[in-house]
Amino acid sequence: MPSREQVSRSGQRTDPAPAYKYYVEIDGVFVAEFTECAGLEVQREVKTYEEGGVNNYLHKLPGRLKNDTNIRLKRGITYSRQLWDWFYAGAFDGRVVRQSLSIVLGTVDGFKAQHWNVDRAFPVRYRGPALKADSGEVAVEEIELTHHGLELAAIGASDRITRG
Repeated sequence: MPSREQVSRSGQRTDPAPAYKYYVEIDGVFVAEFTECAGLEVQREVKTYEEGGVNNYLHKLPGRLKNDTNIRLKRGITYSRQLWDWFYAGAFDGRVVRQSLSIVLGTVDGFKAQHWNVDRAFPVRYRGPALKADSGEVAVEEIELTHHGLELAAIGASDRITRG
């Protein structure tokens, strides 16, 4: 068996997906690549219940799911104002643009490994690059999104990443 791959019982390779190969889709169309993504997180609340006469433990019961972690996306600066325009929309009238989107983790051969759907996201923070004259680093912008839910979507074995 090869050292860097796994083989399922059916004989198909099941390599772990690389963390550097992901994309953002809107309406099923590839729209952007980012260099960093953080905040794909859902947490279950736990309710504790103390029962009289039981002193050696607390009952722990499942509570609601919390999606209160914002998603942060970073990418190298381009000539596009698209992220800034999305963030700035609603600055004067409060009518932010809510956009459902997907973050897709890809395999090295172009298939979808995981696919997270983000429901009704809107930007809550935009951060431009740190500029320094003696730096050789790429200028990076960051956008932080809040949302109304995160779902891990079902994908098929033949789902390919489509670039629009």
